[in-house]
Amino acid sequence: MTDPKDWLLDFRETCLDVKEAIYSDSGLSNAFQMAGVSVEGFASSLRGMDVTMEDFVSGMQDFTSTVANGFDQMTAYGKTGLDEWEQNLRLNMAESQAYADNLVTVFNKIPEGIDIRSAFRKAVYEGGFDQWGQVIADMAEKSSDEIGEYIQLYNDALIEGQQSAIEQFQALSPGDDGEQPHRRNRGGQGAACRVHGRPAHRRHGHGGRGRPGRDLRNVHRSGPDQRVRL
Repeated sequence: MTDPKDWLLDFRETCLDVKEAIYSDSGLSNAFQMAGVSVEGFASSLRGMDVTMEDFVSGMQDFTSTVANGFDQMTAYGKTGLDEWEQNLRLNMAESQAYADNLVTVFNKIPEGIDIRSAFRKAVYEGGFDQWGQVIADMAEKSSDEIGEYIQLYNDALIEGQQSAIEQFQALSPGDDGEQPHRRNRGGQGAACRVHGRPAHRRHGHGGRGRPGRDLRNVHRSGPDQRVRL
């Protein structure tokens, strides 16, 4: 239970926030006066909603701009009605549960030896349903080996991105002495392999197709003794 002294101090602080906002804005002051709302009464409302005065003023300004915008009509026509709102909620709950089930299915199928400790898991977590919903649903229908190939393809893409970023920067840089240094192109670029009909990451070394799931921690580069260890 909140200590009465603490409650009083917090309430006093909220009242001061309201007063500061009102006295610093003549338009806001006039609005409070016309609405017949006291500082203490509004401070109580703010605390009841657990909203700061700063947040309220920001939201009020947005709403005021909408009301005062004569170029766009403010109307409920064509907006979501109660029946559609209810249906959307039920569909959203079903989709949410299906996504959770698909995540469990996919990550339980991932074969041993596939490095998913950070990059892929983090990407799915950060992207969430909006980005990964359909991909995860599709992957849930695949076999364990197929899922492993897709994740390895993602890992390959990360390696390619890092390698390409370095090469692009090197190509653009004139070098410390201002002269463009001599650089070789990558050697052994084979034709792009495909995973289930999709173009996959270009495999490096030996000029041939790489096997999905291949360990790419040691990526051979053109020229003798040039190896990138990741």
